[in-house]
Amino acid sequence: MGQRILIVGGAVAGPAAAVSARATDKKAEIMLLERAKDVGFATGGLAFYLGGEVRSIKDLAELPAERLRAQRIPTLLVRTDHLDDVPRLARLLASLAGRAAVGDSLARWFYRELDSATVAPSAEPPSVLILAWDQPPIAIGAGSFLSELLQRAGARNVFADLQAPSAPVSLEAIASRSVDAILVMGDSVPAWAARAEWQSVEAVHDGRFIRVPADLFSRPGPRSPAALRALVAALGAGAPA
Repeated sequence: MGQRILIVGGAVAGPAAAVSARATDKKAEIMLLERAKDVGFATGGLAFYLGGEVRSIKDLAELPAERLRAQRIPTLLVRTDHLDDVPRLARLLASLAGRAAVGDSLARWFYRELDSATVAPSAEPPSVLILAWDQPPIAIGAGSFLSELLQRAGARNVFADLQAPSAPVSLEAIASRSVDAILVMGDSVPAWAARAEWQSVEAVHDGRFIRVPADLFSRPGPRSPAALRALVAALGAGAPA
């Protein structure tokens, strides 16, 4: 049996590396992991699709999964929406690499760190809004790890009744809910907060923004316990901008 090669990431470089590895070692056991539904997707070609030069967005897939399977390179699509996905994928990757014990150790460490950073909920937890986008407004729902971090930090997601990771909402729906603060990823208040229509949201009008480091909150991973600690600190400070 040849060597075992595990490639994480299936945009363009990942599939290209897999094909190159197959050309180098015909006996290698190669597997590609990707979290998006499209493998080999060339984002740089979006301009051609938007300009009408490419009829279907699927045509931007330079090395689709079918071509990889033809070369005996299976593709495993993984989801990373929840905090529980981190230890699950750690165990999966470690098992595929023949290091199951390492995966179990990392999973136990992850839960231990998360639990140590979790705070007890208060009788009246603050209601926090998380926006993924502003035109149209897209709110983070209960299906996202961000909502789980909020809960562990002793706060409540304003749109926790949305089961999806995110979903479009109206500005009127936001204004009608009790929003104590708005979570902002980064150092500055978002530009949309200065627009007139957003002044109907009291938290925006009053400048009640909680700011956290963007790099800790982009996706669930081993740094999620650090993200939770940063969120707890920001909530405790009140951190209005």
